[in-house]
Amino acid sequence: MADFTQVQADLWEDPEFEELPAPARLLWLNLLTTPTRNTAGLYHMSIRRMSFETGLEKDAVTSCLGILEGLGWIRWDAATSLVWVRNFVKKQPCGPSLVTKIKTDIEGIGSHPFVDEFRSYYVDTLSTPTRQGIDTQQTPSATCARGDGDGDGTGTGTVRDGDGDGDIGVLVAICREEVQGWEPDAKDPRCIKRGIERLGYADAERIVLELAAYQEEKPPKSRYKNPRLALDKWFAKENPRAKKAAPANGSPPTSAREQLASYPDIKPPGDWR
Repeated sequence: MADFTQVQADLWEDPEFEELPAPARLLWLNLLTTPTRNTAGLYHMSIRRMSFETGLEKDAVTSCLGILEGLGWIRWDAATSLVWVRNFVKKQPCGPSLVTKIKTDIEGIGSHPFVDEFRSYYVDTLSTPTRQGIDTQQTPSATCARGDGDGDGTGTGTVRDGDGDGDIGVLVAICREEVQGWEPDAKDPRCIKRGIERLGYADAERIVLELAAYQEEKPPKSRYKNPRLALDKWFAKENPRAKKAAPANGSPPTSAREQLASYPDIKPPGDWR
């Protein structure tokens, strides 16, 4: 079961979604959020289960499945009760650990044409480096969605917040998925916004994944007590403005390691300067 699903609010403004009859809308939201789903959006779910979770009659469920399949939003195999929400993965923040889970989920389905289609459809996503051996000089997220770009209401374009600062919501979700010990709260968007403002989205996301990889390599007792504070400092480490700034007294600027001296719970990697 997938613990977290990102559903874009602008789904309700999608023209195709607006045209759906109410039962089909309900079933679509059910397929996106049911506890039966997995990280791949390709899972077994009987009509009886769909009927139970939505309150729709079985005939209505069957009819709605046909409507959604006609739009290309799902694939449905009645013989095996296998449903594939085609763009489910596209709307999720796909860090290395999530890619590993997706691969495990589709392998658990076994042999089926939908599995072959899934592998072809998400060939770029499935080639994303997993945590082991990750190249932190690259940002393995290009195949993950940023909004709704294809009209299916699943959020596959560019996510924007109210201030016009893009991708904050997606990067917050990546932190909650990837960084161990991260406790989600209202401070998350502010932390991520600072990183994006300093570095741009691509480098900010790379830093998040570097921090996650670094933490995973360390034993539990040596991990950061405050991952959000640690991430702030990792962002600051690569802040171009901070590297150029010099104290007013003319002395050399302090190094990133020296700047962290007042944070005893943060021990920077050995290659920091």
